[in-house]
Amino acid sequence: MALHLKFALNLDTIADEMIDEISKKWKNPFDAPVLIFSDYKLEQWFRLKWTEKKGVLANLNRKSLDRFLFEILGGDEPIENSDGETTIRKKLSADMLCNVIVAYIQNLAFSGNLQGNAEKFYGNKKKVVEELDEKVAEYLFIKHTESESTIQWKLDDLRLFDFSSKMATLFLEYETSRPSNFLSGANGILDCWKEGNLQSFFLDKNKKEMENESWERQLYSKIFHRQNGNSESLLTEAFKKVDSQNTYLTLPFMYKACQKNGKTEFLFPQDKPVFILGLSGMGQFYRVVLQDFAKNHEVFAYIQNPCMEFWEDLPGKKIDIKTFYNANGNASDDLENLGTTENELLRAWGRAGRDNIGLWCLADDYQGGFGEEVKTQAPYKETLELYGEEKEALNRKEKTLLSEIQRMVAHRDNQFSEEFEPKCDSSLTLTAAPNPIREVEAIHSRICQLLLEGASIRDILVVCPQLSDYRSAIQQVFDQCEKGSEEGVHLPFVIVDSDAQTSFVGNALANLFAVKKKKALSRLEFFALMRNPVVQEARGIDPNEISYWEKWISGMNVYRDHTEKSNAKEDWLDGVKRLLLSRLTDNCVGEYMPYADMQSADDGTLNRFADAVESLENWIQMPELQGEDFEILHSFREFLNSWLSMPNPPKHLTGETIVLQSVLKAFEDLKYLFALNRESISWNLISQVLQNAAQSSEYSYGSPFINGVTFMKFAPNRTIPVKHLFFMGANAKDFPGAQSFDSLDLRKNLPWKGDDTPVEKNRYAFLCQLMSTGESFHISYQNMYLPKDEELYPSSVVNDLKEALQKALNRLPNLSEELSKAEKLLPEIKIDIDETRPSSELFTAREHRNKMTREKFNQENRLQSKVENIHSQENSENHLERKNLPEMVTAYSIRQFLEFPFAFQVNKLLGLENTEENPEKIPMEPIELNALENSSWLKALVSQKLGIALTEKEMLDKEKLILAGKIPAVPFGDLIWEKLKKKAEEFASKIKDDYQDEGWKFLPCKVECHILQQNNGEEKPWTLVGNVAIVACKGNEVELISVKNRSFKDKDYLENYAAALALVREGKQVKIRVYSVKDKNEIEFKEKIVLENEASRSAKATEILQNIYNEMNVQSYRGIFPFSLRQKSVESIAKFKEELSNADEWKYFAGKDLFDLYDSGIYSEEERTNFSTVWMEAKEKMKKLLPDFDFEKAENKKGK
Repeated sequence: MALHLKFALNLDTIADEMIDEISKKWKNPFDAPVLIFSDYKLEQWFRLKWTEKKGVLANLNRKSLDRFLFEILGGDEPIENSDGETTIRKKLSADMLCNVIVAYIQNLAFSGNLQGNAEKFYGNKKKVVEELDEKVAEYLFIKHTESESTIQWKLDDLRLFDFSSKMATLFLEYETSRPSNFLSGANGILDCWKEGNLQSFFLDKNKKEMENESWERQLYSKIFHRQNGNSESLLTEAFKKVDSQNTYLTLPFMYKACQKNGKTEFLFPQDKPVFILGLSGMGQFYRVVLQDFAKNHEVFAYIQNPCMEFWEDLPGKKIDIKTFYNANGNASDDLENLGTTENELLRAWGRAGRDNIGLWCLADDYQGGFGEEVKTQAPYKETLELYGEEKEALNRKEKTLLSEIQRMVAHRDNQFSEEFEPKCDSSLTLTAAPNPIREVEAIHSRICQLLLEGASIRDILVVCPQLSDYRSAIQQVFDQCEKGSEEGVHLPFVIVDSDAQTSFVGNALANLFAVKKKKALSRLEFFALMRNPVVQEARGIDPNEISYWEKWISGMNVYRDHTEKSNAKEDWLDGVKRLLLSRLTDNCVGEYMPYADMQSADDGTLNRFADAVESLENWIQMPELQGEDFEILHSFREFLNSWLSMPNPPKHLTGETIVLQSVLKAFEDLKYLFALNRESISWNLISQVLQNAAQSSEYSYGSPFINGVTFMKFAPNRTIPVKHLFFMGANAKDFPGAQSFDSLDLRKNLPWKGDDTPVEKNRYAFLCQLMSTGESFHISYQNMYLPKDEELYPSSVVNDLKEALQKALNRLPNLSEELSKAEKLLPEIKIDIDETRPSSELFTAREHRNKMTREKFNQENRLQSKVENIHSQENSENHLERKNLPEMVTAYSIRQFLEFPFAFQVNKLLGLENTEENPEKIPMEPIELNALENSSWLKALVSQKLGIALTEKEMLDKEKLILAGKIPAVPFGDLIWEKLKKKAEEFASKIKDDYQDEGWKFLPCKVECHILQQNNGEEKPWTLVGNVAIVACKGNEVELISVKNRSFKDKDYLENYAAALALVREGKQVKIRVYSVKDKNEIEFKEKIVLENEASRSAKATEILQNIYNEMNVQSYRGIFPFSLRQKSVESIAKFKEELSNADEWKYFAGKDLFDLYDSGIYSEEERTNFSTVWMEAKEKMKKLLPDFDFEKAENKKGK
């Protein structure tokens, strides 16, 4: 039996060889050989490869390396423990170990000589210092309170979890990366960190113990070893309390348990072969086990080696391996010193591959060296044959830039072959785009070109290191048109990897624990939960119902729960009671006023709302978790299921079930924390455990090359042979990553062979993918960050590639000036933010639209173009004939038009009127009324104080407002009401004083004025309607009164101006009077007589109203002329832009960010040049509509 190693440049080559070998060894169709793949996507590709070659594949016995080792070392098999009991051997996970470490530190912090209640509550920092280290205690404890004599420290739950999680991971990695018998004469960590005989293992060059090893070793011993004469370790104690039927071990401990009399007893048939594909890098422990396993079993390892030479450079004679691969060798530089003849790309990217291939070659079959006498023996001979086939394939290939680079890497060469003529071709490209969408569009276009040239979907693969950053862009570009659409090319695609950072389950957990932490339910968390698709599916919520619920809570003014110290009105449960009470009565019952609308009559909708609120309120009241209190833990599990568990999830939420399983697994592991903890366990800690499980759950779904162009995350050990590869997102910040070492990792200063950093793994994976690409390799990256106008840079692998090409060019004699630089051989194709490519390269409707927009509209904003087009249409005679003019116009809409015509027309056209804040985003009730409520309620109260008769609905009453939730309960409700009532009394008193003369009376006024409008030779009637809350009348004199709880502004006259014109038309003498607050809260008034200087007021009023109607609705005048700027002299558009930015009308215009005064959609070039003329024309037009106002000099009569 032996470990058979077979290498090849391309995984495609060794996959063919592996398929043939499996076919030979697979005798029994019901007992397949074991196949181990480096990645699940590689397995899917292999299945596709098999079916293409053999036609049928069934019963493939695929296993991960971890699972395979677990099974052959006795996993899931019954064993007899130290007490003579039979248990099942299970693998210890990092999550389980983390919970035990958390429990140990918590018990340690709350043990010992505690002084006083405060220290008992916050924890004993000194005990952690004594048992572990002062640095650990400094990190775990935060300063809570400080006085002159004492400092109270508190154990921070979040830091505790992060620390425990990190140490659990490190302990397991130490065991698998520092095994015994890895190299001749080198001890493993378990030989030194041994129960009863702890010794230093991590030594520096001077044989001194590494910093932090002392306390890490101590913590490891406290968890894994028996202490103080106890019969079992803390880890064993936890397992026995929770699950006595199982024994949990790490793989190294399982391996040690299988050794008897110096021989390892593997639970695996000797005549059954094992095949490994693509696993170039793995932990040192796995190599030890595999080599031991191969002594009595056949193991076939098919590994990609990008170099035809045996570049691990083992000497030609037999030597002591220990002297060649020293376990405590020094870490070398980022680029290895391999001599000037070594291939530049192997030198820059190959370290991880060099080390791992060298370690594979430490197997028995290769330890004899590589002299000429060995090269005729298997398996070296077989590998040479594979390389020979690939060499012939390389020679047969068309001489492209990509194939020449592959040849140089394969032969460890740095110069071009004689047959190759350096030139720029499409086999290797570099593209730079200003944003992800433009980058994906460039990839889409190139894929379409490849398909037109005869390539198939099966030949194309797109990989990206940060796939989540491009997910939205991919969907926007590739999902533009349906199959069979004539608007563009329908290109099916599939994204086969999930986002590691976000999930609906994780978002739901975050909001649930936010509610628990606040101990109150608010709108933010409630609606974030209700709009979560997982929550909707779990609780059977129809998405349309949520808009009803939003109306309910807005109508009842429910914001948040209140503490017991304040009046518990208007909280969520009271809101539910008000909805349910409306089923029985319309009258107030005690402190509750029923609330109902059409939707609340639906039993299902109301019940789902009530159930959700009640469940969350019960969750808030759930008590703190106590150690060994499994009943509360069970209740918590039921609560999670009610919010997250989906009985029959739809297809688009299938991935969320994977995340949920990870969360539930983390929940089950909490039992080990509960089993050992003697104190209460905070919900913050539970939250961290579960949310970490949700966020770290990255999963794969879908198969590559099946349902369209495949988008896949790029990762080490995931090389997929393909003809055309697109490497997307090759930015310096994302790939290959930054060199970083964890300060807690004791391996960092003296690494062993195989201790590859993430950067080294990524570089080598890029090299392997380059060598496994058949015809073209396309690199792209984002060169701009537009929000900050920041320049971004390509990955270092791009620079390495250019440098290698430059050195190869420098070695060529008689090189032309045109190709003397690598930038000429591999030019950077820069994509503009605007679509400038030829139409022949555009394949989507979006790209064509962008190009047409740029050429036809000169980069105008789409919304501005729409306004301009409609404006030009409205000037046509035919359009005026067809236009549906309104039959009723409100005084309020006229006021809006006169204040700012442009904003009025844009709001009417684009629906931007509703600029109120989203009610779901308002977390707490306001402590003051908004401007609209303040104004309307002040008018109503002043009206009441003046004795104006109001309907019961119009009357304001404090208790009724509080019961209806219109104002908050005490103390803010009282403050708001008293403040409003006091101000109303002041206004009413002032108004009464000003109208003491006999004959004046106060009443409301409803305006309804019928007007005939001339339009294209026809008379069409329309009606002006409006309401004035306070009117003072005396005979034919009418004064329209408004009150403002602020200083006076000229535009306040416009509030009642349309109503005033309507009353003048009826023959009344009309004044507009505005009461406002000046300095020192003194009330004053300003007034204006309407059409004071006109001989025929009625006719003039009719004319003005007709002109306003014509400009407002017929001509749709949209001049940018704010009322507050009417007296300004504006000579240039630059000056106007400055003045406009300070005008209130522009500040509060919802669409101000959509428009730029310098775009031709607003003003033409001629208008911008002669802007003073444009401004004067606008001023003259508005003068005709507002003859009572001075447009040159402000003159107002001052009140008494």
